[in-house]
Amino acid sequence: MVDQQALYKELGNDFDRMIGPLFEFGEQQIRKRGQFLPYGATLFQSGEIGFQAGTSGEEFESTIEVLPVLHEALRARVKEGGIAAAPVFTSWNQRSSSNGCGPNTPAARVNCSRW
Repeated sequence: MVDQQALYKELGNDFDRMIGPLFEFGEQQIRKRGQFLPYGATLFQSGEIGFQAGTSGEEFESTIEVLPVLHEALRARVKEGGIAAAPVFTSWNQRSSSNGCGPNTPAARVNCSRW
């Protein structure tokens, strides 16, 4: 299992440069639509940042449909080489109380992998 603190320490400023715009986009989409479909980024070993989205091609898409497409696109980029890290953002409604019975609150989650 990847130690997230060690990953953050290693990527440092590059991670912050990549995550900031991704959180801003997610916040914008939550304000506009109440949620967003999964999207991600790639941090190239050169320090360049690219953004990645996926589509199932369906008119009305869901996270369940888009997430595997996005993961496959990121895997393909990794196989091409030169990728240092790839965070993926997802949206969900989180229960606000510890017992899971409170009202739903829109939230974002980021998972980051390093190569």
